[in-house]
Amino acid sequence: MGLWFGSNWLNQTVMGQIYESNQPLSARTQPQIELSLSVTVASIDAEIDYETESTEVDVQIIGGSLKELDFEYPLVEYAAIEEAIVEELGLSPEFVRSIIRYRIDY
Repeated sequence: MGLWFGSNWLNQTVMGQIYESNQPLSARTQPQIELSLSVTVASIDAEIDYETESTEVDVQIIGGSLKELDFEYPLVEYAAIEEAIVEELGLSPEFVRSIIRYRIDY
């Protein structure tokens, strides 16, 4: 009986307290960094999937410890895909057109 009264007191006194914080809750966010690398692009492979209307792009790189970059775009037109790659990687449109290889999935 004493255990019951003791636990009841503990529950009301300690557990019944309202915790107030002056700091608002915040979700943890991943820090963003800006990355600049000097690498050589060996190949660009684009796999167009007309069913999902998206394209997966794999960029093979020579030099350094980074070997591959993967991108996914909600695009299926060649010109739009090439433009997105040019914008993402800062390459010339002529270079991207000369090195890109397409594979099409229906």
